[in-house]
Amino acid sequence: MQDEWNIGNILTDDKDELIRKIITKDTFALNIARKYPISTLVSKFGNPYSDKVFDKSDYLMYLLNKLVRREYELNKN
Repeated sequence: MQDEWNIGNILTDDKDELIRKIITKDTFALNIARKYPISTLVSKFGNPYSDKVFDKSDYLMYLLNKLVRREYELNKN
């Protein structure tokens, strides 16, 4: 799993905090995903000249992962 999707470590992290993150869906990636509509993802990361074939939901996840990875790299330091 990529770090940006990580909830925590069940062996070392506070259990109450892990439960809170799961219930509230509080991960870096999900917090970023809620901020951007699909149209923004397509305009930032889509390629109108691509000949690749995607199912709509697969393409959305592909674009979302590109955004999340970029945001995570910008914010991890």
